[in-house]
Amino acid sequence: MIDNLSTHEIESAKNYWSSIGVSKGYTKAARWSHQISDEIISLNPSSVLEFGCNAGRNLKILLDKAESIKNYLGLDINRDAINYGNLQGLEKLKVGDENSLIDISSGTYDVCFTVSVIDHIPQPMNVVLNLIRISKKACLLLEPFLGDNGKVITNYSAQKQAIVETTPYSYSWDYEKLLQAINIYEFLNKLSIKVKDFPLDSNLGRYYKLWIIEKK
Repeated sequence: MIDNLSTHEIESAKNYWSSIGVSKGYTKAARWSHQISDEIISLNPSSVLEFGCNAGRNLKILLDKAESIKNYLGLDINRDAINYGNLQGLEKLKVGDENSLIDISSGTYDVCFTVSVIDHIPQPMNVVLNLIRISKKACLLLEPFLGDNGKVITNYSAQKQAIVETTPYSYSWDYEKLLQAINIYEFLNKLSIKVKDFPLDSNLGRYYKLWIIEKK
């Protein structure tokens, strides 16, 4: 179910995601962390940025797999999660939101990526635009699309076989149309955009796809 966004949606979403603390679901091992790491490694990066890194699970697996990555940055709005990640040895995790991206120079990181992050942002256009700008080689977005644009209020739980409330401040965005709109800018006309089915182990996991935006 998709609903219209309220006037104060951005502020409310930030308040929610910055205050949820450290969840075990974001710290325990996940199959897709290895899969997205392999996709990133195939691009042979020496630097990466994860936007919405939470406690740094994905970055930790990526850095363990790829010794070639010498420089990294993880940004997340959740201070507790960042502190937890720092204590696990990920020193370059920092508190930040979409405004933090504005201060990062174009092409600073070979690869920028997200894993189920844009689907929690009420206005995704500028976030995606900046992630592409900051990327030198490619930007990878592992995100869901439920068939319509807007806020997701309820969804069908296959496990419970019933309609359930969705995690607060969750959204469904049409990334094909979003990237087409971004690509009208002259300086982005040399993008190569690919998409792969990339299901996750979750109730809505079947809706996830990996968008790979490479710079030619």
